[in-house]
Amino acid sequence: MNLPNYRILMKISAIPIVFLLATASMLAGCVSDPDAGSDFFMTEEMIEEIEAQLNDNLSRIAELEELVGVGNSAPLIYSISLGGDGSGSDDPHTYFVISAIDLDGEVVRLGLDVNLDGVIDYDLGDNGTTADYSKLTRYAVAWNSYPGEEIEDSGGYDGCFSRANIIAIDNNNSVSTHPELFDVHCPE
Repeated sequence: MNLPNYRILMKISAIPIVFLLATASMLAGCVSDPDAGSDFFMTEEMIEEIEAQLNDNLSRIAELEELVGVGNSAPLIYSISLGGDGSGSDDPHTYFVISAIDLDGEVVRLGLDVNLDGVIDYDLGDNGTTADYSKLTRYAVAWNSYPGEEIEDSGGYDGCFSRANIIAIDNNNSVSTHPELFDVHCPE
């Protein structure tokens, strides 16, 4: 179910709950004994049953919201790649400047996916124990981004590029993937 339809459904389903809650509150003082001749009566058991049903419905709504992540946004990733040392280096690195911000929580893990499978291959920082990923930070990743891939149908442009995904995970397990493409030297 997509999120806008879910929100509409939740608003519509909240109307009966609010009505029942208001009715139960208004009638809480109207408990009377049917033997006393009253036309309307509500027993304590009826009120407890309504309250139990309301609590059950509210719990189900909370579970659905948690399941679909209502109110939880995925982190935003800002980055620029600075290239790498090259394949001739004894200790090749690729450099990035990255910041990841979670508007409704905190980023607990930030990393680089170099084989494009959606899984972090290189953790940046220390998995969130003390890192503040919201600050622009230069990362040196011990990954040799060379050789790059040549461009198909380059139209005369002679160059190569490497690809990687920057992945950020927040404290509610929402994941953002930011594709990064950067210019590298072509293999000789």
